Amino acid sequence: MHDAHHLQPSNLPTAAPQSLASMREALAARGLFGIGVPPRMGGGGGQLRDAIHAVAETARSCVAQALVLASQRLLVQALVRSENIGAAEYQLPRLLDGDIGGNCAASWPQGAAPAPALARDTGRGWLMSGGFPVLPNLQHDWFVVSVPVLFQGARQFSLVLLRAEETGIVQRHAAVEDHPAEAGIALALENVFLREDEIIAEDGPAALAALLPLARSMQAAVFAGRCHRAVAGRPDRVGAQAAIEDLLAGAVQAVMYASDAAAPLAALRRMWASLSAATNPVACEAHPSVLVAP
Repeated sequence: MHDAHHLQPSNLPTAAPQSLASMREALAARGLFGIGVPPRMGGGGGQLRDAIHAVAETARSCVAQALVLASQRLLVQALVRSENIGAAEYQLPRLLDGDIGGNCAASWPQGAAPAPALARDTGRGWLMSGGFPVLPNLQHDWFVVSVPVLFQGARQFSLVLLRAEETGIVQRHAAVEDHPAEAGIALALENVFLREDEIIAEDGPAALAALLPLARSMQAAVFAGRCHRAVAGRPDRVGAQAAIEDLLAGAVQAVMYASDAAAPLAALRRMWASLSAATNPVACEAHPSVLVAP
């Protein structure tokens, strides 16, 4: 278990770890995955706003690590909220310790929500097929991801855990949306066996609605950190620094009041676009080890 008050995310070296696994190890060693997770569930306590600020601070030094932190923390939150106690008890320790990488396909901010995979009943079990856009923090043969699945005959989708070792998963490496220097993995499912004990939310739309404010706020935090890095040490950009903090505060407020963080996310995305052309890349972004998931 990690104590949130011992974390010092702003005092980080800019050197990049050599792989997704070592990034997770470094982040887990500082307890960042457990911020805002109840101690009874293995976390360090604190509030979700603390987790968002940790993502922003991490992004000031290394966007690759910030994307890993945001992705991992999002799946942790999905399991914290899950009614499937068995799945949560099994996966949470591995995610909090950084032993395995993860993400949530339905709630990671993208241009449009992905269509759910379709699951058909074969009489001997369920087989699901579908595809999901690029997600960060998915190591080639060692990840777990929450995906939306529409069961045959159901009116709404459920959220199901998908593990890398399942037969029928086709992976494609590509750039992460909004962060083209960072690599992720797109998933195509071809008759992948689905275990019902891996369902973490029967009511997928309700679970997704609960996760989206955090997902968008953490993505906003990534942009906030990048923008802060771009204007750091520039007296002529004091106003921009204040604007970044105001937008990040709006994203945090969205999580605290379960409202939509789309507006601050969009504003920070636009701000980064206007700053990025004249900004040198963060050191770890240019490191070859973060361009290809190991």
